[in-house]
Amino acid sequence: MNVVILSRQQAVERVGYSLGLDGSGLNGELSPALVGQALRRATSILAPCARYELERSVRQTLQPLGSPGDVVGPMVQDVLESLIVYRDLLEMRSTADEVWASAEVTIRPAAPSFVKREDGSIAVLGTAGDVITPIPEDLPARLVHRGALRLLVPTSAEPLAPRLQEFGLVELSEKAWLRLPRVEPAGNYVEEWHRRLREAPIGNRPEGLLICKPTRRGTLYRDRWNPAEVGETGLFVARRPQRFGANLWCLVDLQPNSTARIVDLFSTGDTLRSCDVAWQIQMALDARAGLAQAFRCRPNGDRSTIDFFSPIPSWAERRLFLVGRRQAGTGCLYSYEMATTAADGERRFLRESLWLVEQN
Repeated sequence: MNVVILSRQQAVERVGYSLGLDGSGLNGELSPALVGQALRRATSILAPCARYELERSVRQTLQPLGSPGDVVGPMVQDVLESLIVYRDLLEMRSTADEVWASAEVTIRPAAPSFVKREDGSIAVLGTAGDVITPIPEDLPARLVHRGALRLLVPTSAEPLAPRLQEFGLVELSEKAWLRLPRVEPAGNYVEEWHRRLREAPIGNRPEGLLICKPTRRGTLYRDRWNPAEVGETGLFVARRPQRFGANLWCLVDLQPNSTARIVDLFSTGDTLRSCDVAWQIQMALDARAGLAQAFRCRPNGDRSTIDFFSPIPSWAERRLFLVGRRQAGTGCLYSYEMATTAADGERRFLRESLWLVEQN
């Protein structure tokens, strides 16, 4: 048996090839596409698994392949978040009969499926066991990796959807994939959650409680999070620590004498993630207080860019993905670039569904 010594770049290319990527296009460096494929394969092996277990497994596997200046951990976290947002991987609450589940909220692979986009391309979602990208053998050459996402780009009016259906993939309707909540006034949304909170018992404030404080428009999102002060009262989106895992999202009504009512945030049937519920409540609280969160639209000919300064729920990101492309933010948290003809509808959607205001 011959032993071949590989350079780091050669090792990256071989790993990429084993994960279904064109190794020659990786330039010998870790990329979101490679990390995304590694996360899909690891999920098919480990699921149901806790998020931190999946991140740790992939991080430890890929760390030796990173260049000296690479920070593999944050890349794994960012790519996993994208896969969950676009429902390529599913974040779900465990049930009582799942003896193998290692946490209350676990990650699972989505079933092989696809969603059509307005530009004619098709987003491929899910895995099929060891087959990370379950598409017909003659189509991988037409597969484009946009970050961690996989898009099939048809030639002219080629009917790709029937071929994928014949191969066993399920076409998801826009309604089924987006899972948009109903449109309602911000005050009504806050009151519904406040009603649930009033039914909760009063107890001592948990130690280490972080609350998202009201602030003037334009303040960075991360700067809004601070420890609850002694004597502070009111209704807040909060995060409370738990013994293991990430802090839990919750809604708190801080009472005098260091007491509080608390409800943890999640939706029935896993239709919404806890953070999605929390971000929507915070947007409603801000709008009700006359400090609605803002977005900015920058038209440039036939293309427009919408900038966001705070995170938005994953269902809103999925809608924007159907018409546009997410980009790193310039003077904002992140942006979506799209055709100017589509931007008007998305701006209206943001105003009506998330109570945002447009910044001039």
